[in-house]
Amino acid sequence: MLKEKIKSLKERLKIWNRKHFRDTLKKVKKNEADLNKMEEETIHRQFSPQEVLTKKQLQEALWVAAQSHESFLR
Repeated sequence: MLKEKIKSLKERLKIWNRKHFRDTLKKVKKNEADLNKMEEETIHRQFSPQEVLTKKQLQEALWVAAQSHESFLR
């Protein structure tokens, strides 16, 4: 009985890990690419208020992904 519970827990943890921490480096690179693309598109003009908000969200997502990746590497 205990062995079955541990086996079930192990499978659930694997699924949870894949869902929340899958390929952390890929997330970092995607966020960096999105942010760079946005900055390149607006290099010769000012950001609109919506673009400023989007940029802040991308920066925050990049920060979270980078922290997650760094934590994963430790």
